[in-house]
Amino acid sequence: MATLELTPQEMFVSELALRIVLCELLDKEQQRIDDVTAVAHNLKVGSFGDKEFKPEDTNNWIQYLQPMRDMIAKLGPDYKKKSEEFGAEPFYLPEEKDAPME
Repeated sequence: MATLELTPQEMFVSELALRIVLCELLDKEQQRIDDVTAVAHNLKVGSFGDKEFKPEDTNNWIQYLQPMRDMIAKLGPDYKKKSEEFGAEPFYLPEEKDAPME
């Protein structure tokens, strides 16, 4: 796994962007779904450079939800720890149980 060093400001905006996208996807906002699938397609075909991971079906936006949660947990470990202490559970869509990362 590669190590990525971020400034506090970069960590903040990364978590901010991820939380916005994740919340809108969990609300099934069609515009955000369209944005995510379009960018995933562009990443897969190399529009933004060669990527190590390329999903089989870029239209399967459900597959990106858990990795987003995982990234948020890495960017904000204190929040994750406090959530666990209070017994908070993340929100999952019913469709997620059938959507492994491709």
